[in-house]
Amino acid sequence: MIPNKNCDHWVATWAGNPHGPFDGHTLMLMLKTRLGINNQTIRQVIHTTLGGSQVRIKLSNLFATRALEIGSASIALSSVAASIVPRSDRSLTFDGQASVSVPGGAEIISDPLDFCVPPFSNLAVSLYFPSLPGTTAHGNSLQTNYVSSEGNHTKAVDMPVLATLKSSIALSAVDVAGSPDAACISAFGDCITDGLFSTPDTNRRWIDVLAMRLAGQEPRLSVVNCGIAGNRVLRNGPPPFGPLFGTAGTARFECDVLGQAGLKFVIMMAGITDISHPGSNAPAEEEATSGEIIEGLQKLIDYARSREVRVIGATLTPFENAATPGFANMYSPAKESKRQEINSWIRSGGSFEGIVDFDRAVCDPIHPARLLPQYDGGDHIHLNDAGHEALGNAVDVSLFRKPETKSAKAAGVDDVLSSIA
Repeated sequence: MIPNKNCDHWVATWAGNPHGPFDGHTLMLMLKTRLGINNQTIRQVIHTTLGGSQVRIKLSNLFATRALEIGSASIALSSVAASIVPRSDRSLTFDGQASVSVPGGAEIISDPLDFCVPPFSNLAVSLYFPSLPGTTAHGNSLQTNYVSSEGNHTKAVDMPVLATLKSSIALSAVDVAGSPDAACISAFGDCITDGLFSTPDTNRRWIDVLAMRLAGQEPRLSVVNCGIAGNRVLRNGPPPFGPLFGTAGTARFECDVLGQAGLKFVIMMAGITDISHPGSNAPAEEEATSGEIIEGLQKLIDYARSREVRVIGATLTPFENAATPGFANMYSPAKESKRQEINSWIRSGGSFEGIVDFDRAVCDPIHPARLLPQYDGGDHIHLNDAGHEALGNAVDVSLFRKPETKSAKAAGVDDVLSSIA
């Protein structure tokens, strides 16, 4: 990472884990237009969880081979659609300069900026690209972002819009300067954590529900989304989905999760794609045993613990009759057995500082291999807004009030299970 000036105690208030590479052709598909990005501005709307008196942004070019050129950048309070609140915009700098070149395979953090960031607010980050032949992005932001007509429109109150997209381009994190006791919770996982099938532009993912429940409590905590739709613990995304599904969780965990500013807690809900994808959209020979998936998760837990980060385990939710368009053969009784074996390991509590039973929160008690119909997003694996609300409400917020590391049993595993059974 390219170094920059730092100050005080930084905490991530928003994250969009980078993946790719997304070449110019893929970008055009994202934009649903034949035009590439050339002498244009992209205005991206992000939703904060924690407020602060200063702000900085992280730009990622990790998955590109060519340098990422940023002509100028600004941040403002978002108003409606591509508009910003008048006179709220501030220019961002990088080592004192308005423009920056981010080498391929690198990230950069902007200089600290005095800017009052309200909690649970929408900010607009505007980046001017002289050209953008390809880049690193987060494919499933579930937030409408805006591409301008030609020119540098980073300071425009009402930016002229040529196209929209639901991806975050180059922007991978927004941090605020928080009080010394403020900390970050990272939600690590795949499509369910990423919020697939929740309503775009409404911030109704389960992590948003949890963040609201934590508001006003001590210590002050942010909740950031480190999920990537389609991501697997043990393997990279298969062709042709590789860039979109990201690198294996075991490979990205250090940068994407442990690299979040102010990180103290991880909620880990990962493994359902390792179970469901082989034989569907991934080669059958990439099938992993439940033991192999557990071993991969345990390595991540041990690594987090070595960094004094507490990991909360979350059980895997049901997926019987999963029928995501274009993804056949996702479910089988043998795959269900793997899910149950991994959930039994999570519920045993021995590897985690605490647990939350997402499975029990949304399964049909009469047929536990299935989602309750009122939580089903329509394809029998992803959750609708009500399902995300059920997950967010299932988390025992007292797990985040204990500063010292304890065993899972001491952290209240039995109480968590009984409260949501």
